[in-house]
Amino acid sequence: MQSTSGTVKDEDGNGIAGVTITYEGEVSGATETSANGTFTISGLIGPTTISANKEGWNFSEPITVDKASDVITFIGNKKLYPLTVSYRGFGTVTETVLVTAQGDYEYGTVVQLLAIPDESWYFSHWEGALSGKTNPTVITVKEETEVIAVFTGPASISGSVSVKHRFPRSITDNPTTSSMLPTVGSDAAATSIRRESDKIIISFYPDMTESEIVEILEQSGFETIGKLSIVNAYLVKPADDKPGLSLFSAQTIPGVRYAQPNNSFESLAVAYPNDTFFPSQWHYSLIRLPQAWTVTTGSDSVRVAVIDSGVKKDHPDLRDRLDFDYGYNFHAGNSDFDDDHGHGTHVAGIIGAVSNNGIGVAGIMWDVDLLPIKVADSTGTGNTWSMANGILYAAGLLDEEGMPSNPYPAAVINISMGYDGYDEFLHEIVDLVLSTTDTLIVAAAGNSSSFVAFPAAYDGVIAVGAVDYNYPNTPKRAPYSNWGSLDVVEPGGNMGVDSDGDNAADGVLSTGIGTKPNDYVYMQGTSMAAPHVSGVIGLMLSAGIPSGQVLDILHQTSMPIGSSDFYGHGLINAYWAVNAVDKMRIIVGTRSGDRVEVVAETSVDPQGGEFAFNHIPPGDYQVFAWVDVQPGSNTIEPGDYFAETEVISFEGDQSYTITGDVTEIDTVSQEIAASLDVAQE
Repeated sequence: MQSTSGTVKDEDGNGIAGVTITYEGEVSGATETSANGTFTISGLIGPTTISANKEGWNFSEPITVDKASDVITFIGNKKLYPLTVSYRGFGTVTETVLVTAQGDYEYGTVVQLLAIPDESWYFSHWEGALSGKTNPTVITVKEETEVIAVFTGPASISGSVSVKHRFPRSITDNPTTSSMLPTVGSDAAATSIRRESDKIIISFYPDMTESEIVEILEQSGFETIGKLSIVNAYLVKPADDKPGLSLFSAQTIPGVRYAQPNNSFESLAVAYPNDTFFPSQWHYSLIRLPQAWTVTTGSDSVRVAVIDSGVKKDHPDLRDRLDFDYGYNFHAGNSDFDDDHGHGTHVAGIIGAVSNNGIGVAGIMWDVDLLPIKVADSTGTGNTWSMANGILYAAGLLDEEGMPSNPYPAAVINISMGYDGYDEFLHEIVDLVLSTTDTLIVAAAGNSSSFVAFPAAYDGVIAVGAVDYNYPNTPKRAPYSNWGSLDVVEPGGNMGVDSDGDNAADGVLSTGIGTKPNDYVYMQGTSMAAPHVSGVIGLMLSAGIPSGQVLDILHQTSMPIGSSDFYGHGLINAYWAVNAVDKMRIIVGTRSGDRVEVVAETSVDPQGGEFAFNHIPPGDYQVFAWVDVQPGSNTIEPGDYFAETEVISFEGDQSYTITGDVTEIDTVSQEIAASLDVAQE
C-alpha cells in the first residue's frame, strides 16, 4: 500500500483551502485541502492519477503516482469571467467592484452597475443576466455574463382641458316657498333719449383764455351757467333777449371745438317696492361671493363713488357707510345728496350695505367708504353737465371756483345710468379721468336690448351687461340687457319670472327709500349688474390687487357662459377675482390624499387650453388639471377646480393624449368627480 501528500498553492505561493483532490486507480476517492492548502492520501495501490478542482479556479495538469512519493504540488489561478455590458438607446453604464467572495480571488466578484442615460434619454430596464428597473443594481460574476441596459426616449403627453362651471351656486340649491313674499311688476323700461332743449355745452380750443371766451359768448348772445376749466367747456343758454339761438348758432362761434346738447341720462333700472321683506340674494352665491368673503370682506380705505339719484341718508343698512362730509348733489348744487327716487339707494346697497349686522341685506363689501353723488332728480333723470361734474368730482379733478372739491378721489366710480347716443363732451371727461388718474369707471350697459349705451360704450369704461337667475340652469342674458362691446356680465335679475319657485320674482334685492318693510326692494336691470362689478373690484383692491391689473384679472377670471357679444368675458367669479387667479396648473405626478407630488408642471389659461409635455420620464403617474385658487400650499381645497386621470404607466418613446373638463369641488373628502380621459397614440 502506498500513500502520498501534497500542497495546492496559488501563483504567489499561498495555500488554497477547500480544493477538492480526487484520485483514480485501483483505489479511488476524494479529499479536500486544509486551511493551508495541504492534503494526504493513504492506501493507494498501484498507479493513481491525482487531480485538483475548485469552482472558479484553474489548476495544473493531473499528476500520476505509482508509489509513495515526496510532496506533490498543484499551482492554481482564479478564472477570469468576462462581464459584457451593452446598451440600447443612448447612455452609459459604469462598473464598480463592491466585494469579493474570497480574499482577492477574481471569482465571485460583486459588481455594481449604474446606468447613466444621455441628456433627454431615460433608463428603462435591464435585460440579459439581469431584469427589472432597479438602478443602480449589483451582479455577482461567476461565469461569462452579458447584461444589456435599455435606454428610451421620453414619453410625451399633450391634450386640452376646459373649465366647466357648475350652476346654480345658491346658498341652498333647494329653494323654499313662502306665502309672505313681495309682489312684482313689469319688466324694466328701455332707456329713452331726452335733452334739455335750452342748454348747450360748448368746448373751446385750449389756446383761448377765459376772458376771451366769456366775451365771445356774450357777443354771441349766450349766457354762461357753468364752466369746467379743465376741459375748457361751458354750459350756456340763450340770453333772455336772444331766445331764438340754437345749437347751430353755438357751433359757428369762433374758437369752438364742438357744441352739443346737454343730454339727459336716465336710471337703467326700475324699482319695484315690495309689501313684505324677504332676504333672497341669490345673485351673490351665483358669483361665488361667499367664497370670496373668506379672503376679504372689503376695507373702509377703499372709496367707491355712486353717481346716481343720491342715497337715502338715514337708511339703517347704509348710513354708517356714507361719506356725509363730501357727498354732494350736482343736480341742485348743494350738499343734500338724499335720494328721492330710490335707484341710487338700491345701487349703493348692492355695493356696500352694512353686512353681518343681523338686519336687512348684505352688501358685496362689508367695509367700504361710499361717496354718494346725486346727479338725477326724483324721476331718475340727470344731464350731461351734472354727470360730468360728478365724474370729475369723484376722481378728485373738479377744481372750479364756487364748486366743491374732493381731496379723496374714489378708487371706483359706479354709473348705473346711461344714454343711447354718443356724447362728445362726456367722452372727453371720461378720457381725462381714465388717462390722468387711477380711478376705475364701471357703467351699466343699458336696458333697451340693443347696443351698449354710453358712457359704458366709451373705451376704458368697464361695460356691464345683465344675466337672470335661470335656476337651476346656467344664467342667461336678461331679456332687456344691451349687448355688443361688453366686458363682463353680472346678475341683473328678471322680475318677469320665478325660476326657483320661491314665490318671489327673480329680481335683485337691495336697499330702498321706503319705510319698513319697504326699505328693501327688488329691482332689475343692468343698473343692478354694474354695482356687483364695482363691489367685486372694491374687494379686489382691498385684497391688494393694483388698480392697473383689475380689468385684465376680471377678464381672465370670469366664467364664460356664451357668446362674447352677449356675455363679454363672462359672469364674474368673485372668488377667483380676489385671488387674481391667472392659470390652470397641468401636473404630471402622484397624489396622496389632498397632497400632490409634482414630477413635471406647465400651465394654461385659467379657463383651460392646450398643453404639452415632451420630456416625461417613463413611470407610473397621474395627470392633474388644477385651478389652485389660493395657491402656495400645494393642497387641494374646497373651491378649487380639479380633475385627474387614473394612474397610468407612461412608457418611453410613446405619446399620450389627455382630454376632459375641470369642475369645482365642494369638499376634498368626497371622491373627486371630474376625471380626465387618456389615449395612447
